[in-house]
Amino acid sequence: MKCLMVGWEHCRFDAALSFEEMAAIRALDTPLAHFALDCNSYALEAGMTIQGASGLMLPDPVTMAIALDNRVCTRRSWHYVDVACAEELTRGMTVVDELNVTGHKPNIEVCWEIDKPLWKEILIQTLR
Repeated sequence: MKCLMVGWEHCRFDAALSFEEMAAIRALDTPLAHFALDCNSYALEAGMTIQGASGLMLPDPVTMAIALDNRVCTRRSWHYVDVACAEELTRGMTVVDELNVTGHKPNIEVCWEIDKPLWKEILIQTLR
């Protein structure tokens, strides 16, 4: 089974929808465009309040864009990945052994970078 891990970080910063991009999506004036923005209004508010985000972060749509178009993930590699369970500070964190210090066989492919304009283009095409 082939799996690709797409981290939360790929929906942040330049990959987040700016207010101008959200206005352009709203201007599409389709039911899907309105739904996408309306159902994420709380996520926008929470992201700005809790994380200091300057736009709408959409982790699931980024991951779906990668599933639909392999070109969205521009850098990927296989690594051993596990979840930290014991340490208080890191409990629940995903740990990627990028340097192969554990000696374990890679068990998942990791997406390191995405094509942000392509991901947004796929989103807009989907919402038309």
